[in-house]
Amino acid sequence: MFKLVKVLLFLAGLAGIVFVGFFVRFGEMTLYQHLVGIGRTDEARALGGEIEKKAEAVAREVENQVPSLIPGGRKTPAAADAGPLADITQQDRQALEALLRSKKADR
Repeated sequence: MFKLVKVLLFLAGLAGIVFVGFFVRFGEMTLYQHLVGIGRTDEARALGGEIEKKAEAVAREVENQVPSLIPGGRKTPAAADAGPLADITQQDRQALEALLRSKKADR
């Protein structure tokens, strides 16, 4: 019973926040309209571009550190010194996938 009351209060609060965000005007626009306007500025677009560049750099770094987990088995130049993960064979991967499927089926 108490869980139901908590869920209902949470949903009511969430509905209130959504209502304020989309229908209550702050000046000439709603909160949503203000946020969309901010997102369309040159500064916000520049920030988005910088975030994208940083995400690509992090992805390349992860690929270099864990080359055996790259889809398609593609190897990077750092694969030679990748440590124990570089030694995983296709047979090992298939055995692991079979183990995971069997554990999933046990649920």
